[in-house]
Amino acid sequence: MDTIIRSTDNTNVKRAAKLQQKKFRDESGLYRAEGERLIHDIAAWDSTLIAELFISESYYVSHNRCDFNIETHILSDIVFEKLSETENSQGIIAVVRKNVSKPLAAERCLFLDRVRDPGNLGTIIRTAAAFGFTDIICRDCADVYGAKTVRSAMSGVAVCNYPSMTITDIRTAGYTVICADLAGTSLHAYKAGKQKLCLVIGNEANGISDEILCAADVRLRIPMENMESLNAAVSAGIMMYALNK
Repeated sequence: MDTIIRSTDNTNVKRAAKLQQKKFRDESGLYRAEGERLIHDIAAWDSTLIAELFISESYYVSHNRCDFNIETHILSDIVFEKLSETENSQGIIAVVRKNVSKPLAAERCLFLDRVRDPGNLGTIIRTAAAFGFTDIICRDCADVYGAKTVRSAMSGVAVCNYPSMTITDIRTAGYTVICADLAGTSLHAYKAGKQKLCLVIGNEANGISDEILCAADVRLRIPMENMESLNAAVSAGIMMYALNK
C-alpha cells in the first residue's frame, strides 16, 4: 500500500486546509472541490484544472485504485475527516486551479448584483452554464470559489468565466442590459432577437441597486399568480431560459 498520511501537520494537508479561507484562495489561485461526481465532471471539462487530490484510506481500499492520473495523497480517515467540509464525505477532495478571467465572449452574459447566498450563487452558476450564459460578472457577491458555492454549482464553476467589469463596460461592449424588476414589462411580451444580452439579477432581499437599474435598457418581470416574487436562483433560471428562446 502507498504511504498514508496520518498527521494534520503534513505540509500538503496544511496547505489544502488553508484553502477553506477566501484569503488563501485569492492568494494562491486555487480552491477545493469535494465529491467524486463533482471532481470527475471538472476533470472531464478540463483535467488540467485539477492540481492535486486527497483521498481517504477507506476510499483507497474500497476502490483499490484512483481513477485520476494526478498527484494523489492518501490520508487516514481521521485526518481526511478533519480536512473535509461535508458531513457525509465521499472520501475525495481535489485542489483545483481557478479559471483565468477572459474578455466577454458569449452572446448572453449574466451580471449578479450582490447575490450573497452561496447556495443561490452556485445554483445560478450551474443554470447559467447549462443555458450558455457562461460569462458571469459578480458585483459584491458571495465567493464564487467558496465551498457551498462550488457544491451548488457543480462543474459549472469551472465551465464559466468571471470577468471583472462594470455595467458601463458591458454596455460599451455592445450588450443590451436587461434587469429583472418586479415593476418591469412582462417577460412574455419581450422578444430577445439576436442581439447580445446581459441579464442582471439582484440581491435576494433588496433586488437590483438603483445605480444598476438606471443603466438598464430593458426591465422585465416574470408574470406570476399568488406570489409577488421568487427566489433569486429560480428567477434567474426562468429568465435565462425565456431569453434563450
